Amino acid sequence: MKSQAALVQREGVKRCWDGNIYGLRKIGQGGTAFVFDIDETAVVKVPIGFPASISAFEREREVYHILAEAKNESPYVLKCFQAELRSGLVLERCQGSVRDELLRMHMEVPHKFGDAEATERAIRWSFQAASGLGFLHSRGIIQADVGCHNMLLDERDNLKISDFSGSVIERTGEDALVSYSVHSQLPGVSKADRRTDIFALGSAMYEMATGRVPLEDLSPSQVRRRFKQAQWPDMTRLKDTYVEFALVIEGCWNLEFRNVNKAAARIELAYYDSVELGFKPPISNQDLTEESWTASQSKGRPKQKPSQKQESDRKKAGKHHRKRHGTQSQKLPKVARGVVSWFHNFR
Repeated sequence: MKSQAALVQREGVKRCWDGNIYGLRKIGQGGTAFVFDIDETAVVKVPIGFPASISAFEREREVYHILAEAKNESPYVLKCFQAELRSGLVLERCQGSVRDELLRMHMEVPHKFGDAEATERAIRWSFQAASGLGFLHSRGIIQADVGCHNMLLDERDNLKISDFSGSVIERTGEDALVSYSVHSQLPGVSKADRRTDIFALGSAMYEMATGRVPLEDLSPSQVRRRFKQAQWPDMTRLKDTYVEFALVIEGCWNLEFRNVNKAAARIELAYYDSVELGFKPPISNQDLTEESWTASQSKGRPKQKPSQKQESDRKKAGKHHRKRHGTQSQKLPKVARGVVSWFHNFR
């Protein structure tokens, strides 16, 4: 039987893959799939072969079919070049996961977490993760295993959300085939939905900022108890210098964001607050917030009155910003002024 062929094309590099994995180098393995190298731009993900792996493979294939129906694509979701082959999915190649990079940073410079460069990088990754997650939610996809292990980095250090083999497709009503890590699990909720993704995003952002998963020194039962009681990890050090970013993390845990695009907007504001009047590259390679097209979905909803603690934290954030930058907002670059103005109007 003649095999199908997938043409991989990216930045002028072309290679035809005939659907045969023999001769390809295995570069990764998960619970349900192997990953093989095709060339410097693409890999192929194939199911291991047992029934559950086949179901997971078909679920991920269906997710990519749904994403392909969108008029636009997100630069922060891993691309699929070919989803029609029976043998596997031809995917964009990345350099490794965010968790791998955090481990590398810890091995090389253990005290690096918390400094300006590392935290600004964490804020940029967090924006990209929230942006990619917002795109998935707009297409009715719940990732269902949000975490730094499922966030990859390309050659330009941009984050890509990956692995949809257990994700929820809302229009089918089927449950997730995977579950969140205990350090990312929203207490009291058994089924994956948009809230659980946003809660897990908060844990991923915390890991990006600190190099550690939330409450990593506690047992799983202790973590569940602390989360159920809303006893979040201490972020005093982060709040001392990046209070707005810390508040977004807590906001994800406290389910303050009905729409993850609101979290992305807050993260973008935190980024420009962190880079000393904006004298650094933009947070992404897109024009302002590419999610602005979905922001209108949230307009007209009743505003929730902030709690006394939230109001106090926001006042501290404003005091910190004025102390750091003064009131000379006119010195911000045009793009940063646009973000600040858009965010305040959006709220």
